[in-house]
Amino acid sequence: APYFVTSDGLFVGAAVSATGIVSRAVLLHGPAGSGKSAAVRQVAHIVQQTGSEAFLLDGGALLTAACVPQLLEDVFQLVSARTSALLVLEDLDVLSCAVGDQQPPITTLLLSHLDSLLRSGNVSAVIGVAREVDRV
Repeated sequence: APYFVTSDGLFVGAAVSATGIVSRAVLLHGPAGSGKSAAVRQVAHIVQQTGSEAFLLDGGALLTAACVPQLLEDVFQLVSARTSALLVLEDLDVLSCAVGDQQPPITTLLLSHLDSLLRSGNVSAVIGVAREVDRV
């Protein structure tokens, strides 16, 4: 069952399994200016101070990238090569802009890479950031 914490319009969701283990993937969502990105950047800073690496992938930048499949492949290979890393996915809701009833290929690619990365165990955590949770 999902577990939600709310504070001044900022919502944090984490999946809790039947064994009580909290997922390594977290979604921060809330209105613009609620502090989502600032909180994530602070977490990334702390992660880097501990000797781990933090990677930021911006959804808006992905929409304008020339070769998205190769960019995603390169980023996820880089992250999965680390034994301890934080991956931050900013503006996830931007990626859900579907044309008609079809899911855009970028979303399918991203989900495939995320699934592989989380199954590998090579990433410590993934934090997604979005304004509209219904679009993620």
